[in-house]
Amino acid sequence: MTEKLWKSTREATEDLDISRWTLARMRSDGTLQIGTHYRIKSRSGAARPSYQWNVIAITRVLNKPLEYR
Repeated sequence: MTEKLWKSTREATEDLDISRWTLARMRSDGTLQIGTHYRIKSRSGAARPSYQWNVIAITRVLNKPLEYR
C-alpha cells in the first residue's frame, strides 16, 4: 500500500517525531513553504485554519544542517 502524501497534524507529528508547536514555528518562520511542505485544509478566512503536511518534503528539510534550512 502506498503512503498518502498529505497528512494531518497528528499523523505528521507522529511520523516526524516532533511537536505540533515545532511544525507551527517552522511554518511561521518560513522554514516550511505553503504548497510544498503544507497546505491549508480549512475554508479561507477560518479563525483557526487546519493544515495538512507533506511529511516527505518536511523530512528533507529536517535532514539539512540548520545553517542550510
